[in-house]
This record gives sequence, C-alpha cells and structure tokens, in this order.
Amino acid sequence: VLSSGINAEYGLSLREGLRCLLRKGHFWVVVIVYALTSGVFNGYSLALEPILSKSGISQSTAGKIGFIGLLASVPANVVIGAMGSAFTRYQKLMNVIILSIGTGCFSVFVALIQH
Repeated sequence: VLSSGINAEYGLSLREGLRCLLRKGHFWVVVIVYALTSGVFNGYSLALEPILSKSGISQSTAGKIGFIGLLASVPANVVIGAMGSAFTRYQKLMNVIILSIGTGCFSVFVALIQH
C-alpha cells in the first residue's frame, strides 16, 4: 500500500490519509481561497488581450505584458516560497498580505484600463 511521509507516521495508507484530509474543514477553506485567487488570476490572464484592446492596446503589446507578467512570477514565487519556509510561524499572515497585495494590484489594473 502506498503511503506518504505524514501518513506513514500515523500508519495510514495514502487512501485513508486522503479520506481524513477531505473531511477536514480547514482543508476546504484553503482549497476555496486558493481556487478563487487562481481563478481570478487565470481569468484575467486569459482575457488580457480583449480587455486591453478596449483601451487601445494592441494584441502584440498585450501578449508582451502577459509574457513579462509570467516571467516575473517565477522569481517572485521562488522568493515567496523561501520566505514561507523561513517564516513558518507567520505563514497565515504572509498569505493574507500577499493575497491582499495581489487583489489590490488587480483592482488598480482594472480601474486603469476601464477609464
């Protein structure tokens, strides 16, 4: 029977561990929060060209903006991951701050292009 690290400590198989995890309310809170933020980000990134074309920005420029955004997200995720490991005690606070900054940036972006 397959088992992962934490499950092996408690003598649970992978299937039993997943079953226990899916019954935890805190797990679903985390899933919903990350699913919503990922959905909003991916929704805007997929619709970036039509959104920006209304503001007179060409398809080529919109593609460059999207590409630069994706390139910038790689080192940013590495830094945030390292910070998460270094400051484990403050992980919840870091998540709230990072998601708030992201929401603020998207709000400003949307406000600027809607004029």
